[in-house]
Amino acid sequence: MGLNYVAVAYDAGKPIPRFEKASYFNIYYVKAGKYSHGQMLSTLDIPAEQLVDQLITMRIKRVIAQNFAPKSMALLRKAGIELYGFSGGTDAAIAAYSRGDLRPL
Repeated sequence: MGLNYVAVAYDAGKPIPRFEKASYFNIYYVKAGKYSHGQMLSTLDIPAEQLVDQLITMRIKRVIAQNFAPKSMALLRKAGIELYGFSGGTDAAIAAYSRGDLRPL
């Protein structure tokens, strides 16, 4: 398996929010079940269309959030980005993804 770029919704140490309510996305690099934190993407006041464009530019192929509104789901799927739902913190979310415990929505 090659290098995966995964964006996990983040909101100041709280449980991960829904996609549209995320203040930030932590970007992780995942390969062979191991992950490392790469960077943080600020999403304050960015419309969903522009956020998806940014994710595409960053080569993000997977997004983990608590849930997704229908419009966001459609935009992300059209861009070829896989969606994962998770309830908990960002560290637990990326660990679960790396272990293969999450399934695409």
